[in-house]
Amino acid sequence: MDVHWKAITGALLVSNRPAEEHVGMSIRRFLVSDLTGDRIQVTGGEAAHALKVLRLSKGDPVILFDGRGAEAEGTIGAVDREAFEVEVSMRRAKSPRMTRELTIAAAIPKGERADWMIEKCAELGVARLVPLVCERSQVKPGEAKLERWRRKAAEAAKQSRQASMMDIKALQPLGEYIASVAADSGLLFGDGNASQSMQEAIADRSAGTNWVICIGPEGGFTEEERKTLCARGAQPVSLGPTILRVETAVVAAAAVWACSHP
Repeated sequence: MDVHWKAITGALLVSNRPAEEHVGMSIRRFLVSDLTGDRIQVTGGEAAHALKVLRLSKGDPVILFDGRGAEAEGTIGAVDREAFEVEVSMRRAKSPRMTRELTIAAAIPKGERADWMIEKCAELGVARLVPLVCERSQVKPGEAKLERWRRKAAEAAKQSRQASMMDIKALQPLGEYIASVAADSGLLFGDGNASQSMQEAIADRSAGTNWVICIGPEGGFTEEERKTLCARGAQPVSLGPTILRVETAVVAAAAVWACSHP
């Protein structure tokens, strides 16, 4: 038993080391706002992380992405204390992240639960997340928190090797948001009493359909909110037989959609 426990503990210690310590790492990725030109400047926090934390230097290969679907691969050229230049050798044309997109509009849970939710949705390829104000909402994030979540979404895009980054929108009241949803989008909302699952609802529509799913706060949507959603054409769907926390329901919806994608 002692030997077995030591083996498990050792494996956990290895798996929890920072990514920088692992051998055989993939090419590092950095977010930039502009990918035009054969020589691209990387500045700010991205440059500081590359040069001071990762200790990259001239000649090292890197991949740059703009968060909107385009990538450029090259090697580090000129370097100074706070920036470096990338000599581009290859580009990947901008393309849609998938043949259809998922938007999640959700009430925001408290504290670190919201951070985890943002990170996992970004990893799963959610196109955008809209924080909702509902009647039972307890959290109304300000602009500073939204900006922090956008940075988390950028880090998740790097880690999951996506050229597109999840867009985090401003806080919106439920009624105003669903009124703005495009008529040709599939509109769903989480409902523990629904007879149809999210996976079944998605399978019923064409492959090119963009989807929006609304997730309510702890305690769910009120009866008036449910009526508003249904009047707009939203379809109630189940995310499983158990009662889920907000962040669990959001990530479950993202995972169902990602696994259902053709």
